[in-house]
Amino acid sequence: MKKIVAALLSVSMLLSLAGCESSSKGDGEGKLPTFGGEPKATTTETEPTETDPTETESTETEPTTDTSATETSDTTPSKTDPTGDPKVMNVSHDLEVIPVQKYTTYLQYGAIDPHEDTTYGTHMSYVSVYLENLDFMDAQLPDEIKDRIYSSFTYKTEEAQKNYAEKVKEFAKLEQSGAELFWDGIYARTKVYRSDEQIISFYQEVSSYNSGNAVNGNQTNPCNFRTSDGKEIFQEDVVLDKDALISYIQENCKGCPKFDETIAAIEEGRLFFTMLYDGIYIPQLGKKVPFIGNEGVLNGNYFGATPEYYTLILDPDDSITWDIDGDGKNDRISVDVPSPNSMTVTYNDQTYGFTTKEIPEMDESFYKDKYYDHFLLFSDSGVYLIYSVSLEADDYEVIYVYKITDGKVVPAFSKLCSIKEFWDPNALQIGSYAGVLGFARESMYCSLNEEGFAPYSLFGDVYEGPYQTLCELPGKEFDSASFAPGAECTIPKDSKVSLLYYSDTTGDLIVKVLDPEEEKTKLVCLKVTDGWYIEGIACTSALIGMIMAG
Repeated sequence: MKKIVAALLSVSMLLSLAGCESSSKGDGEGKLPTFGGEPKATTTETEPTETDPTETESTETEPTTDTSATETSDTTPSKTDPTGDPKVMNVSHDLEVIPVQKYTTYLQYGAIDPHEDTTYGTHMSYVSVYLENLDFMDAQLPDEIKDRIYSSFTYKTEEAQKNYAEKVKEFAKLEQSGAELFWDGIYARTKVYRSDEQIISFYQEVSSYNSGNAVNGNQTNPCNFRTSDGKEIFQEDVVLDKDALISYIQENCKGCPKFDETIAAIEEGRLFFTMLYDGIYIPQLGKKVPFIGNEGVLNGNYFGATPEYYTLILDPDDSITWDIDGDGKNDRISVDVPSPNSMTVTYNDQTYGFTTKEIPEMDESFYKDKYYDHFLLFSDSGVYLIYSVSLEADDYEVIYVYKITDGKVVPAFSKLCSIKEFWDPNALQIGSYAGVLGFARESMYCSLNEEGFAPYSLFGDVYEGPYQTLCELPGKEFDSASFAPGAECTIPKDSKVSLLYYSDTTGDLIVKVLDPEEEKTKLVCLKVTDGWYIEGIACTSALIGMIMAG
């Protein structure tokens, strides 16, 4: 499995870079890896996909571990058209995955505004688009269903390209005339929650802004479809008892963002949510509502069936009830942070206490953060619990990973990072500080084992900029076809550049030299040393427009 994923990720990174190169030819579209392994019934290999909740105010209640409403079976009553007893969730692990490939459109141009107040440093004005769209790679999924899914996107590739072309043309005219510049951006991130023969579920979060004033703010558009016929799944399909759902949210989610709006939406039958394997997730709350414990509230026919490898989100009280060891009976695992530098994990009737003695990395004070999701992963290397906390000093996210094996919870490792994409537990997207130039963040796709995260590629995504060069920078043209540096070249002084990819193994930094006309942009490979010097030049002497971390 890992060899397949690694091979596909290698291809996808090449395609992603080729996409940036092709964006130089006008379309600005690149491919990210594919989630879910190999597509069914296809003859060509494709790639695995590359590419926020609040403190509960609740009364402690005894979690249900009754298995009467949760049956383990080889098949669900109907995987593609749920029609069985809605108060029963049939558990199986044989769903076929529909591989998903993300397409990213990343277009950017900028310049220093001669009228800018530089009291707090020089920053770039710019026009920018970052957009993730999806392509479902299963040849057996009819085109009309794919088209129906694609039509649900809030912001589409063609629209993004057209809007960018108009804005950048206006921007370039202002730059040439020496007039005051503006900044305008669209950032649309797409997160997949399910993609299988029963349900396709994802959401697209779009942030748009213009010269400091939000135009549309943040728009979240969850989308759920039955895979069999492309029929969209709404609240009326999944929620059996609105009043009981409201009661659960009032008990477990009070104080969450948009709490009142969510209650009103449920009452009016227009709740936005995504589908999980064991319940629903409400993005505006950043909280999950599990089926177990809410039998009769949610329609169990939509839940319980999973692929062989899958990920679950912990419940609002940082626990989960599920058949973890595969014996057909529900287990319960929960996590608590009773004080800084300590964590307890309770697995059924056994409680494990972890401090700096068991996990030396706990030497920094951390605290339970109400805005993080936590995960239970069933991967090809075992079952893992991932719990996120915040460092008290700087509010960075740290994850603690435990392996669940032989009925025990064993600490595996911790890392200063976040889980950005979790749907496929064998290809997790990890976000962390790149350790390059003092500010750049990077994301990489990794497999998980008890030693840590194993990246599938040398390069991680950075997507930072734009910046302007303060001097000539020698480098090498980057050939996306051969996926290697080519002929030597020089980026002229006062060029505008974006940072695309970085390898902390080789120190290679792939930048895009920008131009208002996309066909004139190009990719260049620069060498970074000590995380600070670009081709031997301190980054603060090489680029202007940076905002340093901290």
